[in-house]
Amino acid sequence: MIARVVRTLVLCAALVHAPAAFSAGLAVSPFGLFDPDGNSSLSANTADGFTASIAPTAGGTATQPRPINNFTPARMSNVGDSVQVSFSLQLANQINAGASNHLRLSLFDTAAGGEFIGLVRSGESATTRTDRVMRFRIDDNVADNHLGVGGGSRVDNDPLATPNNEGVFLTGITHSFSMLVTRTGADTLSYSLTWDNDAGGAAPVVFSFNSYNETNGDIDGTSQANDAWPGGSLDQFNGFAFQWHTNEPFGAGVTGGYTVSNFTVTGTPVPEPASVAFFLLAGTGLVLRHRRRV
Repeated sequence: MIARVVRTLVLCAALVHAPAAFSAGLAVSPFGLFDPDGNSSLSANTADGFTASIAPTAGGTATQPRPINNFTPARMSNVGDSVQVSFSLQLANQINAGASNHLRLSLFDTAAGGEFIGLVRSGESATTRTDRVMRFRIDDNVADNHLGVGGGSRVDNDPLATPNNEGVFLTGITHSFSMLVTRTGADTLSYSLTWDNDAGGAAPVVFSFNSYNETNGDIDGTSQANDAWPGGSLDQFNGFAFQWHTNEPFGAGVTGGYTVSNFTVTGTPVPEPASVAFFLLAGTGLVLRHRRRV
């Protein structure tokens, strides 16, 4: 009987700390829009994606519109845990060819207040620039409604070219993105952002690094203290956001649009407190039952 109780308690612990092999599609809420100016909008906004109408703004990062999605928290505390966000993007209007224009993609955790930000150069110059086609940065304060400017930009593993020599600026092209973060050690994680499009048959381009240290911000051995994760422990992600990081992404005075579709999030759900309590109570009940029989 004691052996049976022990096995049950071990099973309860295993369920509470389920391995990454149980990764699956996570529950995703319909997209919302952060838009302080009130001039932009979302339509057809579901858990699968949205169509955005983005108006010019003069307020910089503080007012640039962001479609935001909140999903079931994905556990990142165990080695092997991962979260992957994938989607397609198509422009309804051509992006302004400004050299500083880029698309920001944020994978964040509101509990810790941190986010991983992938930066993808848009604008016509993306087909000709030989640096900063894709970048990465950490923001340790999501109070700015995500996609802030904390940390430092990393260009260490810049792919130096856009897929099929097409940046995210022309209409009629569907771009596909996939962001993957995996826990590789007690305090390290790997990251990759894969970018492809249907403009030709060339291979996708990838920006990645093998080791981000959450405690000190080191990325593949390069130190930068302000890239440390808030609190020093990245335990989960629970949302994703988009932003064109420029006041007038479609040109001076122009309102333009884009559509995101096929939005999916894959990971291991963080156990609900009620589920944890249930398994612990079940184990305790078996122990008490055994004592009564003895």
